[in-house]
Amino acid sequence: MAQIQITRKEKAELEKVFPENKKKQLPEAFQKIYDFLMKDRAHDSEIIIDDEEEVLSPNEAASLLHISRPIVMNLIRQGKLASYMVNTHYRLKKLDILEYKKTLEGQRKESFSKLNQSLNKLVNEEGWDD
Repeated sequence: MAQIQITRKEKAELEKVFPENKKKQLPEAFQKIYDFLMKDRAHDSEIIIDDEEEVLSPNEAASLLHISRPIVMNLIRQGKLASYMVNTHYRLKKLDILEYKKTLEGQRKESFSKLNQSLNKLVNEEGWDD
């Protein structure tokens, strides 16, 4: 698995190398990566390239998410994590787990930001900033 992060400077370099009229000559897989990188949000973009679709057990998913296996099982039952059965065992796609992890990280950042704003407001109202 490879991760690629691209800066605005690198994005500009890509645009020089692959001007609009030449990019259509790229193979389809590269075309998709190129199109993704060229989006406005490319500064903080991450691309995951995985040749094989890696499958995880609930224990492995729990480890990757830094949560317990019972929580993973609850998320599966609630429909928050996609899974499928192999005989009597649950299996999860690693890419699905990585997407869910990104969602959790975004929720954590948002919650922290709201908490920070509330604390700043309280400090200012109570005059504790002296």
